[in-house]
Amino acid sequence: MSVEKKNNAVALKLRNFGNQLFAKKEFFEALLKYNHSLCFAEQGTETVGIAYANRSAVYIEMQQFRLCLEDIQLARQHNYPADKLEKLQRREEDCNAAIVNWKPNPYDNPFNFFKLSHASNNKYPGIVDCLTLSNSKMFGNHLITTKTLKTGDIICIEEPAFTAANVDARLYRCSYCFKDSSMKLFPCTGCTKAMFCSEKCQQTAMNEFHQFECNVHGNPAMKIDFHLRLLMKCLNVFDYNVPEFQKFVEKNRKQVTVFDFDFSEPEEPMFSKNAILVMLSIQNNAPYCKLLSTIMGSEIRDFVSCHAKLKQLWKNHGKFLNEMLAKLIFPVTLLTHMSAFFSKEINLPTETCLGRLQEERKPKPAREKMFEQNSGQGLYPAFCLLNGSCDPNVFVVSASNKLVWIVGKSIPAGSQLFCKYDQPFYNSGPASRRQSFFKQSFGYTCCCEACRYDWPRLSALKAVDPSFKYNNNQTLSNHDEAVENIRKNIEYIEKNYKHNRPTKEVYTSIDNNMYEFSSLAKPAWY
Repeated sequence: MSVEKKNNAVALKLRNFGNQLFAKKEFFEALLKYNHSLCFAEQGTETVGIAYANRSAVYIEMQQFRLCLEDIQLARQHNYPADKLEKLQRREEDCNAAIVNWKPNPYDNPFNFFKLSHASNNKYPGIVDCLTLSNSKMFGNHLITTKTLKTGDIICIEEPAFTAANVDARLYRCSYCFKDSSMKLFPCTGCTKAMFCSEKCQQTAMNEFHQFECNVHGNPAMKIDFHLRLLMKCLNVFDYNVPEFQKFVEKNRKQVTVFDFDFSEPEEPMFSKNAILVMLSIQNNAPYCKLLSTIMGSEIRDFVSCHAKLKQLWKNHGKFLNEMLAKLIFPVTLLTHMSAFFSKEINLPTETCLGRLQEERKPKPAREKMFEQNSGQGLYPAFCLLNGSCDPNVFVVSASNKLVWIVGKSIPAGSQLFCKYDQPFYNSGPASRRQSFFKQSFGYTCCCEACRYDWPRLSALKAVDPSFKYNNNQTLSNHDEAVENIRKNIEYIEKNYKHNRPTKEVYTSIDNNMYEFSSLAKPAWY
């Protein structure tokens, strides 16, 4: 069977797997299978309606009553079998009865917890107003704070300028905006490769890039590259009028950042065009980026050659379009992978695993699995101003499609903000290897104290507090426990952190906080 075309036989197989998981009360995994079934269900057939009905059964069990009622309506609108409508009607009645006294879990919306700790910037509302732009020969543009920031402060909740979910991630994230939407997604009507959270996202994706990858089967060259998607977004802003786009770029060659424009009104006509100028201004001359540009150029040429519209654009304006692609290489490679945090048991099959969906896999501890899934990519203009360090003072978690910046340890006023680009010193190898990575990838050498003094890994750091309690089970807290653990960790770090004396207890607390905050970035019912 083809794993790329709509096929009711594949949809039925996936739905049956979902039913088995539902019977075991493995609801999160059952939702994945029902969404996968929707991807393959042939439009206009009862297979679509049955998949929505099955998904509604999961939502009512998980007390997601609003989602249940919405899926019941979708099932009716998509040819749900008439002889089974009575069963659907009973479920709707049960749902309406339960919803009367239902109180939603506040942790189902991560942004009930994640809120800025200080006043927001008037022109770029996602970032606190005490973060300002600075520049130096070593770091170029970077961020400093004008006031002391405390451990645990939330200093940025940034919306992406552009996102795209990987093909496998479409089962739990919108293929365009990357929001999880509680996994209530709609399949692309033309192909099996995308799901969307709304008609608006589907139409926008089609206008920008999905028109070139939808309903194309069997050709590896038809897998669109994220950098090319980003260029297509730029072209779409100008209705694919390349001369107009080129004229705009030539007129605005000055290097800019998010601090140069007012991004407080997304519907403002210049919003998207100013965002393009910010994206094109993010540069890096490291050898890694130059090599990547060469490799991706070959892949992009293969893709362009398969589409008459794109082929004609490159024929007429190839020099300019290739220049734009080269400029977009760095902002996409700079830590733009967006990891999603799943339930503890989740194992996502790839498309090549369709024939062996019941393959046994050895379960991994939840903390090991937390960041292993590369679910998609996004471009966050303010985030690109954070430089990397082996001893970062800020860590970042993804909540739905936003990046949340959290202070890992106190940052004095006037200090620069750093995040991790690879692994922090306490989870990685010697300083010499980390230095090589930074130089090759980003064109500068990390100058943190962990590198200057070659601080050891976490297990070899000096322990000074016999009363400190370690959590050795490597499991994740529930949401109430996570909030309490964060409070305790913050209190310990603020009290015990010494700038020149790294201790095992303090960095254990910093590391634990990263996981606890990440656990709060997912809805409670996940």
